[in-house]
Amino acid sequence: MDTYKRVLESLDTAEISQDLKMKVKKEVNLKLESLSMAGKPGLISKLQEPDLELMERNMEYPALSSSVRVEEKEGRGRSAIADRFMLPGVLVARETVSASVLYIPKISVNCWTCLKETLIPYPCSSCPVLFCSATCSSKEKHNRFECKLLSLGLLRVSETLDCQLATNLQLAFRLITKECAEFHFSLPYDQSTTTAYKAYTRILKLVNHQDMCNTVEHVSSALTLQHWLFVSGYTDSTSSDMILCLCSLYLAIVKANCHGTFQLESTASDYAKLSMVGISIFPDVAATFNHCCDPNTFVVDMGQELLTFTSRIVQEGEELTQVYGSYYGEADRDKRRSKLMEKFNFTCDCDACRLEYPTSSTLLEEGKTFQQTPQERFWKHVSDEDKIGLDDEILRLGNEVEHSLEAGNQRWALEVTKERMKIISENLRSPHILLTMGMISLLKYSWSVYGSRSIKYNPRNLPCYF
Repeated sequence: MDTYKRVLESLDTAEISQDLKMKVKKEVNLKLESLSMAGKPGLISKLQEPDLELMERNMEYPALSSSVRVEEKEGRGRSAIADRFMLPGVLVARETVSASVLYIPKISVNCWTCLKETLIPYPCSSCPVLFCSATCSSKEKHNRFECKLLSLGLLRVSETLDCQLATNLQLAFRLITKECAEFHFSLPYDQSTTTAYKAYTRILKLVNHQDMCNTVEHVSSALTLQHWLFVSGYTDSTSSDMILCLCSLYLAIVKANCHGTFQLESTASDYAKLSMVGISIFPDVAATFNHCCDPNTFVVDMGQELLTFTSRIVQEGEELTQVYGSYYGEADRDKRRSKLMEKFNFTCDCDACRLEYPTSSTLLEEGKTFQQTPQERFWKHVSDEDKIGLDDEILRLGNEVEHSLEAGNQRWALEVTKERMKIISENLRSPHILLTMGMISLLKYSWSVYGSRSIKYNPRNLPCYF
């Protein structure tokens, strides 16, 4: 912090334009504010959170809670199933990333290794990337093959710098180059018990849909990845056929299983905007949580970990689901199905698609209170008097959320929102605007308490969403 303060002092006598001086002052003050907030209550030490500890874990998929079992379901493959009744906001999975890569547009701001925004950057001496620490810049973290590619500018395979294809290629390249070619060719025949072997066997067990890929596009991408491996010095052309097969396999795995990685930012229009910084692979969650356009869980990126929470009441025996694309409230069925087919090669047949749930704008017009809700949207009969009582309780709790946010207490706002969502989900069935807004509120407040954040994020401006 002293260094930044000295920079501010020196700006008074610096021989630079006034516009540049103001710009530098703004940037330095932003860094100082971020550093000063880093140790304050509210910006929690996430690893010490007792409510984030999975006391008992699933034996086969250790990233999952022991309250989650995995079953094979016809037409859906492996499926995560709730082994007990769960309230909203329950942690059901916590997984450390197997591999992640940064979006190229973030290369001048975020750490190349851990994707975190850099306060005091450590630049690479050979290529244009930055690191947040000496640890992230070590040779073990930043391999020479990536450095070679970056110095040659080969990662820019599209005019659009944040092209999904380019990032998929990056992640496949990192998965391959983390280990030598002989290591990959020995899988799955080598029965080693090393950490690397266990990690890669989990990745190789993920679905890849190679048989459903667009052949021309997939082979072209695999050839690009093969070329990267050659020019980076990872391998030579003597094993080109085997390398091409390796490229094809890892590309297919990445496309079908990658997870967008985000950080919180504050903008003029959205005080808790989720901004994508890269993509990652979390094998246990990818292998077991299927898609639904009306999911009963949501995820939070916490550094190099992925947290999965319930978004409403989940009954024992109910499948736990995530959303792979758009939530039903955000887009109509045809748009959702088109995107899912394009990226994941399946046609969604969840209740939201089969019954054509309306989008949020339509739901808002239908009614946003219990009293305005028709009886068929309730799980059981509710009298008019009880509906009034439910509305009063939701309003009372909403006021408590608002007061907590005004006081800067996002943690208590989250706890009260869990209670609101408990009342809503134990009475109402989808689709309903209260379920939609409740899920959004849970997600936003959970991110504010636990999630990765930009230095531009201001938690004091969070609104009460409903």
